[in-house]
Amino acid sequence: MALLWQPVTAQTVDPVFTPAGIYNSGDVYSSLQQADGKLVVSGAYSRVNGTTTSSVVRLNTNGTLDAAFQQNLGTGVTTRGVEALSNGQLMLVSYLGVGNPIIANGVTRTGLLRLNATGTADATFDAGTGPAGGNINHAAQLANGQFIVVGSFSAFNGVTTGNIVRLNASGTVDSTFNAGSGSTDEIEGITVLPTGKILINGYFFSYNGNPANGLARLNTDGSFDPTFAAALRTNEEAAQIAVQADGRILVAGGSYDNLLRLMPDGSLDNTFAYTPTAPYPNYIYSGFASPFALQSDGKILVLSAPINASTLPSLARLNPNGTVDATFQMGTGPNGNSRTVRVLANNNILVGGSFTSFNGVTDRQLLQLTSTGAVDPAFQPIFQNNGIVAAVVRQPDGKLVIGGSFYEVGGQVSRSMARLNVNGTLDATFSSSVGISTPVVDLALQPDGRIVAATRASVQRFLATGIPDNTFTAPSLTGSTLTRLLLQADGRILVGGSAYSLNGAPANTQGLFRLMPTGAPDNSFVLNTTGSGRLTAFQAMAQQPNGKLLVAGSAIPAGGTTAIRTLVRLESTGAIDASFTGSAFTSTSATLRSLAVQPDGNVLVGGSFTAYAGTARANIVRLNPGGTLDAGFVPPTSTGTIYSVLLQPNNRILLGGSFSSANLPSNLARLLSTGAADGTYAATATPNSTVNTLLVQPDGAIVAGGTFSSLSGAPSIAAARIVATGATQIVASTLRQWCRIYVVIGPGTNGGPFSATRRADNTTIWVAPVATNVLHAAAPKAVADRTLAWPVPAHGTLTVAPDGSSHPQALDLLDVLGRTVRHQPISGAAPATLALEGLPTGTYLLRVSYTEGAVTRRIQVQ
Repeated sequence: MALLWQPVTAQTVDPVFTPAGIYNSGDVYSSLQQADGKLVVSGAYSRVNGTTTSSVVRLNTNGTLDAAFQQNLGTGVTTRGVEALSNGQLMLVSYLGVGNPIIANGVTRTGLLRLNATGTADATFDAGTGPAGGNINHAAQLANGQFIVVGSFSAFNGVTTGNIVRLNASGTVDSTFNAGSGSTDEIEGITVLPTGKILINGYFFSYNGNPANGLARLNTDGSFDPTFAAALRTNEEAAQIAVQADGRILVAGGSYDNLLRLMPDGSLDNTFAYTPTAPYPNYIYSGFASPFALQSDGKILVLSAPINASTLPSLARLNPNGTVDATFQMGTGPNGNSRTVRVLANNNILVGGSFTSFNGVTDRQLLQLTSTGAVDPAFQPIFQNNGIVAAVVRQPDGKLVIGGSFYEVGGQVSRSMARLNVNGTLDATFSSSVGISTPVVDLALQPDGRIVAATRASVQRFLATGIPDNTFTAPSLTGSTLTRLLLQADGRILVGGSAYSLNGAPANTQGLFRLMPTGAPDNSFVLNTTGSGRLTAFQAMAQQPNGKLLVAGSAIPAGGTTAIRTLVRLESTGAIDASFTGSAFTSTSATLRSLAVQPDGNVLVGGSFTAYAGTARANIVRLNPGGTLDAGFVPPTSTGTIYSVLLQPNNRILLGGSFSSANLPSNLARLLSTGAADGTYAATATPNSTVNTLLVQPDGAIVAGGTFSSLSGAPSIAAARIVATGATQIVASTLRQWCRIYVVIGPGTNGGPFSATRRADNTTIWVAPVATNVLHAAAPKAVADRTLAWPVPAHGTLTVAPDGSSHPQALDLLDVLGRTVRHQPISGAAPATLALEGLPTGTYLLRVSYTEGAVTRRIQVQ
């Protein structure tokens, strides 16, 4: 009987790889308490208490999620802040206008969207096209139901304005508002006074032609009130204000007086004891929410971002006269910025921000404090974002070690580094007993199984089990932001990043150093600090087989004084190799994110750029070994950034990043060795966000890590494995016939290698799903004809004679589950021998990898 073969291939998320949820801490931006005691919170997060949410939620008084409100609101809302309205409704405020709409319950609005008290969208409020030329900072409700909206916009819903507008209750512009030309620059906040007059604050120096240094008072009709004159310096910024019950005005400033108090008429209140000294003793935080909370006893809670010799932590309480209240004791307090503070009806203090620890309470970004500053343990909601995987390495047993920005994997605390089993689940036996407090930016796996990890400010080493390696003396780094690791064959460790000081040595601006295997600085590695070619900044690196080091970044060209984006090559000692003539990228703002060295010495460079040496090349370029452009490598045009370039054994080139192209799948794509798009790599497993790192397993499956949450609609948070799928249909009339042509592997729908369908003509279609890999493409038939394997069936050994003219690279033997059971590198035409001892009797797939594809053979082992 004739046989019909119908191969179909595409890429898909590996259904066997089901990674545990990888989550990081969220950020809380603003908060408010409703009359019923419930809390409305906005920020940058996607989960609250384990439930997928929008960036605004309502919590019950005990910190649990208000499920009814969440169900009504849905999960698609992204907003910067929330304003409480007098009738129980809420106004959602988007920081940006056009191009960043707020969407709730199918209602889309620009800049402002009003919610009913239940969380449903109020479609009766419509501000039209909203702000033009800028953003909204604040929207305040007036007693009559109208709204004053301020920000940095030149028009609102088509009406010319000067950063301020009054809207009717329906959202239409009130043309009777008498703001004239408005402010000369951005208005950051607005406070409606009991008299109906309006205080505006921000970074402006006049209002409708009247002098006003960052703070002005308006009459109810919007006109300038000349009876108020703020005692602020010229060109001062009043970033945030708060009006006390007695009418005095607290001002969080910008460049000069960072915290002061004014009298109701605007004059300076000299009784306020907090008198900071320049320069910048404290920057009072000026995010969307107010940095002030006023207690009924006159005490003042203040948020700040301490810098230099600051005198306040990021949350402090002042006495009514401005002195620090020593009775407010938070212990170590927050380890990051506090962004919102509120005094609650029960006199507890609500504080939220971007911190990950508050006096020993970890991974909580919204807390209640008692009046003395102690954390209330009964109130601890959890705000989370999807985690980020920045690096991945594969251990010999197939398990994957991931590093990045996360603290929870599979429901377990696992900070910045974790190990996944072969199926993607968390390996609970991997124990980083100390944990890594800052995000991991890169990983390297030593031949002895030890793991080197770089965080933003440290280099650490762990045993294969995840326990810290006490034989490694971590270097002391100050002022650095590390980005890359490179493990040399001799065990030395190259580290790249920004300017740094290593173990107390003078600051190095080149951003590159080398460590001995013990962690001690390698003093034999000395970079040039003078002359042409010297580095001034680091971006990426790769090592050639001869030990020379390619470094991408900024360097001084020959005869020049201004650094340009380019490549330099260094000797193993760090000296400049003048024989390498890397040319400049077109823009000094170009970013060079990844380097890959081909076996022929050519160099692939990925990043964000438009040209190399005057020739158009978008984000990916190939250079000859000497640094000149390889004109024969012409990739498709793309926009965005390529973060990872990985050369496959068959010379196909994997690209990961945040990019789009008319000729490539977005964010994850593959090129032929010529640079052309690889037509065999389909857009069927496209990440919805950035791919930071790539790894190809021995079986050819691709492991990707990044910021994505799905691939072509299939959920995958931060890590995924991609395989090829397809089917080869074989029409045969008997089981005996198809057994003789068993040439493909993979489980079928009936649990065996094939699934079967009986047709009307009594023939049977046997379908074998292919889940081999996405690494290899089929080699030409002529190559297959010249590839020989014997004996068949095989016993103790299998001999393979490759086609030497087609650049053979490797032999792989795969079992019926697609797992690699034997792997052997090869080159040339010499026959190679695979040992088969210990393999169970059965059918296997032999794969011979060549530069331009692979040849497969069915092998029976007896």
